[in-house]
Amino acid sequence: GEEFETTWNPEEKFSNRVTAEQSHPCLAGVSDVCRRREFRSLEIESEFYRELHDLEMRYADRFAEQLNRRQQIVLGSVEPTDEEADWPETTESEVELANLLREKPEVRQAGDAPQSEQQLQQPAGPGVPGFWLTALKNVDLLSQMIRDQDEPILRHLTDIKVITFSGEQSGFVLEFHFSPNEYFSNSMLTKHYYLRMVPDPEHPWDYEGPEIVRCSGCEILWKAGKNATVKVVRKVQKHRGSGRSELSRRLSRRIRSLTSSIRQRR
Repeated sequence: GEEFETTWNPEEKFSNRVTAEQSHPCLAGVSDVCRRREFRSLEIESEFYRELHDLEMRYADRFAEQLNRRQQIVLGSVEPTDEEADWPETTESEVELANLLREKPEVRQAGDAPQSEQQLQQPAGPGVPGFWLTALKNVDLLSQMIRDQDEPILRHLTDIKVITFSGEQSGFVLEFHFSPNEYFSNSMLTKHYYLRMVPDPEHPWDYEGPEIVRCSGCEILWKAGKNATVKVVRKVQKHRGSGRSELSRRLSRRIRSLTSSIRQRR
């Protein structure tokens, strides 16, 4: 794992503020003692976060058992048992939500013909359509990243998993699992996040816990004409001398979206 190595300088001063020893020189020794104690506290705190990360890894299998069961229910591969559905503290709003989920109104794309009355009365299929799209759109930070071109892709999202890892580098992997779709051939997209578990040697006093220092996405194998992260525009150029518009060319422009953020590297 990472080791916290830095040179602690007891002579270091905060140049933009008046320190205690500048106002009261007799307190210089006390100030150094306090800084040394604070420095040791940072070492203990970083050790705590490393052990917490390892603890999360040890509990991963126990969480996976519950999350895999949820995935089966969401996909409709199994039906929840009466025992699973028995939740004594269910509120009125939760009952209303459960009833709405049982109705499972079909999500139509633009241009689809409206459903007939007979179709609307047919019982809904198993599972929870659009579960992950709905979940992501209810997270403020993520909802701001989702663009119109993301939504039909995210309807094929069947699961999101978090895999933690440790060793020379610590971090986690986000796995986005997809059903077969017309956009790309990948069944899973991944993004790796690498953490610095210890204080930055150059700025140890800024430490507030693990920090993401870099991340890397995966290659998305887009099908022909289905790349949702690129917008193709046609630019018409006038012919020199005549002023007539005779030349045209196709330009590709990157589009910021949730899908494009998965493949970004930094």
